[in-house]
Amino acid sequence: MDVAQISSPNIHQAYYTNSAHTGIGLTFMQPETRFIIPADTNVAGIVASIKDYFFLNDTAEVVQSISTERNRIFLTLKNPTAARRLNYLSDKNYNGSAMTYEGPWFENTRGIGAFSFYCFPIVDSALQGVSKNKTSDIAMQVFLTLRMEGARCNIICYKI
Repeated sequence: MDVAQISSPNIHQAYYTNSAHTGIGLTFMQPETRFIIPADTNVAGIVASIKDYFFLNDTAEVVQSISTERNRIFLTLKNPTAARRLNYLSDKNYNGSAMTYEGPWFENTRGIGAFSFYCFPIVDSALQGVSKNKTSDIAMQVFLTLRMEGARCNIICYKI
């Protein structure tokens, strides 16, 4: 029975991808998820791009471009930011309009849409909370990351 990607992708973590805070990575819980970047949508003369429906601290149109890799979405920002909250999708309408939002949205390769989210916390890195002085903490974080990716791992060894 084929059960891959049968549930809606749900966000797990949002993190800055560099110290300049010009990129944000989003990791979704389902490791088998593969995203499709949607084309711009034209509804009653309103052209909507998915990149304009990510909000940093409730501010729209801050994303320059979007890419995906496996169960991750990467946002390249127009400017550096110190934002700590991220929203995905409008609560009701297209930006600057009274027209009800009808897409675009992220879907997996099966056509199942990702859950929207509001005020999701953004951390400084994907390894935030991992002690840089403890090998066991780093090994555990890497193990969890590999496990999420669906990889098998018997031993992880790092020399620090």
